[in-house]
Order: sequence, then structure tokens, then C-alpha cells
Amino acid sequence: SANKPTRIALKVDAMIPIDEEEEKRRRAQEMKERMSTHNKVNRNLNAVESQLRNMITSSSLLLKNADYAKEQETKFNRSSEAMFSASLWWPIIQLFILGVTGLMQGRYVLEYIKRHGL
Repeated sequence: SANKPTRIALKVDAMIPIDEEEEKRRRAQEMKERMSTHNKVNRNLNAVESQLRNMITSSSLLLKNADYAKEQETKFNRSSEAMFSASLWWPIIQLFILGVTGLMQGRYVLEYIKRHGL
């Protein structure tokens, strides 16, 4: 009707004939590009992984070395303390022995003098 017009739309798509061989070559090329990109990414990841492994190995060696150094320092500290303790008490023991020896010799000399009437 002229009073109430209705819109009508018509969509026409031109169909392009697809050559199957060309489509296969295009897909193969896309697959090749994907694989190339994938291989590049894998190579980069492998390089990063190897660097990470090297870093982990280095850090574990550093920790082992630090633990060994700590053990050696502990042993040295214990031996130093033992030597200090020995150097503190040994002179005291020597002086005590010297004093006891002197007293015994003095007594012996006095007894000798008394016995012989000198």
C-alpha cells in the first residue's frame, strides 16, 4: 500500500569459486608459518629453560658452599674456644703445682736442718 510502505532488503553475495589446490597450498603455508613460529618460541623457551637450570644449579652450589663454610667456621670457633679455655686454666694449674712443690721442698729442707742440727 502507498500509505504504509514496507522495506525489503536483498543481500547478494558473489560466490568466488575456490580452487581446491590453491586452498590446500594456502593452508599448508599457514601451517608452515605456525610451525615456524612455534619452533622459534620453543627454541627461545629452551634457551630460557637452560639458563634457568644453570641459575638453579649455581644457586644450589652457592648454598652448599655457604653451608660448608659455615660448618668450617663452627669447627674453628669450637677449637678456638677450647684453646682459650685451656690457656686460661693451664697456667693456674701450673702455678698450683709449683706452689705445692715449693711447700714440700721447704718442709723437707726444714726437717733436714732440724735433724742434722744445722
